[in-house]
Amino acid sequence: MRDAATPERLGPYSPDLDAVLRGAVAGTLLGRPRDEDFEVIGTEGAQAGVGYAALACLNPGDEVIATDPGYFHFVPAFRLAGAQPVFVRLGAANGWRLDPDEGAAAGTDRTKMIVVCDPINPFGTVQRRDELEALLRLSAERRIVLLADSTHAAHRIYPVAQHHHLSALALAHPDATVLESSGFAHGYGLAGARIGALGGPPDLVRACLQVKIAVVRLNT
Repeated sequence: MRDAATPERLGPYSPDLDAVLRGAVAGTLLGRPRDEDFEVIGTEGAQAGVGYAALACLNPGDEVIATDPGYFHFVPAFRLAGAQPVFVRLGAANGWRLDPDEGAAAGTDRTKMIVVCDPINPFGTVQRRDELEALLRLSAERRIVLLADSTHAAHRIYPVAQHHHLSALALAHPDATVLESSGFAHGYGLAGARIGALGGPPDLVRACLQVKIAVVRLNT
């Protein structure tokens, strides 16, 4: 990193990663190659990706389904956009995972987004593939954005556990809308570098990039 910090690289106010780096983080962090249907932008860690997605997708009065317990940073991002969280309680009955039927039951005509933190913070449980497929169908049926946070996907405490990137599964569900945020902080020991990525449909990701430019205008 020190060798790369040259004046010509640090001088410009470029708002995004270059194409090579966007392609690299797409496969490494988000589990899906960057192509004409899947764009990626650099973010200041996974948290920034969550914030940009919230500001780009949510309006005052919207509702967002999230888990309780859940990662503490999600709720402030939704409230900053004027949206309100609706919680699905995690416990032994649902295996400490987001149950798609419970998520569907919590939805209303104001539901705009469902957060899929996978592996789930704070428990580390991993969503099953059939659960993710059901959430993708729900997204398509109700026109709900699935905001996936996969920043803990690099951890492997239980070696046989299989993690499925929601962005990759969305290839078989073209009518679903998925934004996936991740970063190098937890699984790669680079918390201080604040390097992350947000991927999804190109038009929606460009809207998130416009939010980023308005808020920070920094190149990751």
